[in-house]
Amino acid sequence: MGRSFAYFGIPQLKLFIGEIVLFAFLLAHPRVSLDRIRRALAHQTLLTDFSWSLVLLLLYGVMEIFRGVYNGYSAMNAIQSFVFNYYPLYLLLGIWIGERDPGFLRKLIVVCGWVCGVYGLLYIAYLSRVAILIPGAQGAAGSIFGQPWGSMIALLGLVCLGFDFRRAWLLVVLNVAVLLGMQVRAEWLGCLVGMTVYSFLTRRFDKLIGAFAVTGLFLVIGLAVDLRLPGAASRGGSISTRDIVGRAIAPINEDLAAELTPHARNNAGTFEWRTTWWKAIWKNAHKDALTAAIGEGYGYPLVDLVDYLRGRTFLRTPHNMFFFALGYGGWLMVCSFALLQFFVLQLLLRVWRLTRNAFGVSFWAAVVVWSLFGDSFETPYGAIPFFVIAGACMAPLFRRSAAAGPRPRANLAFSPAIPASAVGL
Repeated sequence: MGRSFAYFGIPQLKLFIGEIVLFAFLLAHPRVSLDRIRRALAHQTLLTDFSWSLVLLLLYGVMEIFRGVYNGYSAMNAIQSFVFNYYPLYLLLGIWIGERDPGFLRKLIVVCGWVCGVYGLLYIAYLSRVAILIPGAQGAAGSIFGQPWGSMIALLGLVCLGFDFRRAWLLVVLNVAVLLGMQVRAEWLGCLVGMTVYSFLTRRFDKLIGAFAVTGLFLVIGLAVDLRLPGAASRGGSISTRDIVGRAIAPINEDLAAELTPHARNNAGTFEWRTTWWKAIWKNAHKDALTAAIGEGYGYPLVDLVDYLRGRTFLRTPHNMFFFALGYGGWLMVCSFALLQFFVLQLLLRVWRLTRNAFGVSFWAAVVVWSLFGDSFETPYGAIPFFVIAGACMAPLFRRSAAAGPRPRANLAFSPAIPASAVGL
C-alpha cells in the first residue's frame, strides 16, 4: 500500500491506523507490552538493553517536540515526526504475535508475496493511473491505490525461510517483476545487501549466484529485443529493460545511461535532488556546536535549506534515516537511534545462533540500507512493518525463555513447515 497506508484512519483528526493499532495493543495487552518494558527496566531480561535505548529515544523525541514548538515551528509537523521515536514500540507487538503463532512469518511471506506480486503488477499496468483519494486526504500520496512496497521482503523471506522454489516459482517471478518494474533503486540495493548477508551467514552462495544469473539473463534478453511495456504512471508511464539498466547506472555515469534511456537526466537528477539536500542538512547541522549536538528540533522546515524545496513544508523527510535524525535531533538523536538498532540487531543475531535461520539478520540489513536512500523509519509504511517483522523474528528467544525446561531444537525454529496446500503453493 505504500504511502496510502499512512492515510487510513481519520485524516481530519490526524488519527491514523498506525497510531490506532499501537494504542489498542498497549491498552488491551499491557502484560506483553508496557509491563514487559517495565520489567526489563527493573530486572535484567532479554529486552533490557532495547528497553533502555527505547526510553532514551522516547524522552529525546519529547524534548525535540518541545524545542520545536518553543522555537515557533509547526506543532503538527513536530508531532508527526515523533513517530520516529515511538514506532519501535511495534517490536513488542511483533514478539507477541510470534509467540502466539510460530508459523506467522511463513504465512506472512506467502500473503505478502501474493498481494505484492498481483497488486504490484496491477498497479504498474493500470491502478497507478486511477486517482481515487482516501476521504479527507489530499495530494497524490493520499491515493487509495498506493505505490506497492514489500516485494523485497517477500523475496528475502522466500529465500531465507526455506520455501520450495519448485512450488513457489510463481511468487518469485511475480515479485521480481514488481521489484524491477517499480524501478526503486533503494529497494534493489536493499535486496542485494539482504541476499548477500544471507549468503555469508549460511555459506550458501548458490542462491545469490543463481539470482544474479537469472536477473542478468532476463536483462540481456530484454536489451537484445528492446522489450517495452506499460509502466507505473509515478515512474514515467512506461518500462523497458533499457530504462531499468539506465536507471541503475544513471547516478554513476549519466552519459552512459543516456545511451540506454531518454530518462537518464531525470534519473540522475532525482539522485542529485537528494544529495544536494543532504549536503545542506549536513552543513546546517554543523553550523555550531549546539545544533550539531541536538539539531534544530522537530517541526523545523528542513525543506527551506535548499531553494528548490523552500515552502514545501509537507515534505518532512529527506529520504534518509541518518539525515532525518541529524537534521532534527543532531548527533545525539543519531546515536540514540543507532543504539536502539544495535540492540535490535543483537537480538536477531541471538536468534540466528539459536535457530540457524538467517532471515531476521538479512531482513534487518536490507531495510537499514534501504532507509539510507528512502523514507523508512520515519514513516508508518516503513517503520511499522519493520518492527513487527523484527519482533516476530525474535519470538523464538522468548518462547524458549518462557519454557520450564530445555526444549528440542525443532520446537525453537522459526516455524514448522506449512503444507503447500494450505498456502496455495
